[in-house]
Amino acid sequence: MDYELPPAMLEGGVGAGTSVLLAGPPGSGKRELLWEVLTTGRKGGSVLVTMTDPVDELGFTFERVDPDEPEVHAVDASGRLDPDAVDGLSEPHRRVEVVDGPADFTGIGMALASRLDELDPPNPNRRVGVDGVAPLLDAVDWESVYKFLRRMSDRARADDWLFVATLDTDAVGQVDYNLVEQAFDTVLETSPADGGDAVRPADEAE
Repeated sequence: MDYELPPAMLEGGVGAGTSVLLAGPPGSGKRELLWEVLTTGRKGGSVLVTMTDPVDELGFTFERVDPDEPEVHAVDASGRLDPDAVDGLSEPHRRVEVVDGPADFTGIGMALASRLDELDPPNPNRRVGVDGVAPLLDAVDWESVYKFLRRMSDRARADDWLFVATLDTDAVGQVDYNLVEQAFDTVLETSPADGGDAVRPADEAE
């Protein structure tokens, strides 16, 4: 199938059924690229799971403006969302679910399943994004984090959708980075570049 993606993601065999880790320092465009992935293409729908900033501080619009635009839902696992702020989000009771925090894997899994079930129509062009793997490593043990990421990757492969997560490389050591990347099919490293952001496969990093 023709799987629409931002040009920066076309390297490394990225497409339906794959899992991708976007790794880089702050300010290298990881979150912006993740959001572009979630909103590129038509009618598949996407779910963003945020482990870092509350959804009301991301500056993203969880709203379908046009019938031909992809529908985006969210699971807020930041643990920092003011409940009153949800009322300020578009169609909050249908688009955004809130769980206790990054360590609440059961809550995240249930909320994610609920949001995926709400996406209409079912479509292999859908995508799931996790903004911030580093908070998971702070909240729970490595084995639990790996199992969570691996389950997400396996489901993406089984259901033929795309799973993308971001990792702040300044927030983790090399050992943790090496462990996290084992849960993904592809690792793309982001870095600030002249006039924009550079993205390249990790094995091509200098």
